[in-house]
Amino acid sequence: MSLLDLHQSLYSALTGDVSLMGSCKGVYDVPPVDAASPYVVVGDTHAVEGRLLDNSEDKVFVRLHIWSDYKGRKEILEAAALVRAALPEALLFEDLEVLRDADEPQWWHGIMTLRTYDR
Repeated sequence: MSLLDLHQSLYSALTGDVSLMGSCKGVYDVPPVDAASPYVVVGDTHAVEGRLLDNSEDKVFVRLHIWSDYKGRKEILEAAALVRAALPEALLFEDLEVLRDADEPQWWHGIMTLRTYDR
């Protein structure tokens, strides 16, 4: 599967999930300046060369960013649970970090790392 196919599959799974789209205002590659929260941004992708003897298995990481201007972590955690439930089977949850944005203290930022293997 190409990285483009992976991203298209992820975007389709997220935007096609009724529960997630009922809670989040959008899923973006680049959000508009006036995007309403909460919303999800498909972020960085990192591919690592295979570790098997024949280099046949590449590991791919994708970061999702969940943004919320709700006064607390609640919206981020709820959106993260919905994202996890909507993920395509090939993408595995790796970790989630929730923090207050240093530049915009009224915004909370969730950074979710997903992992898959390309054989």
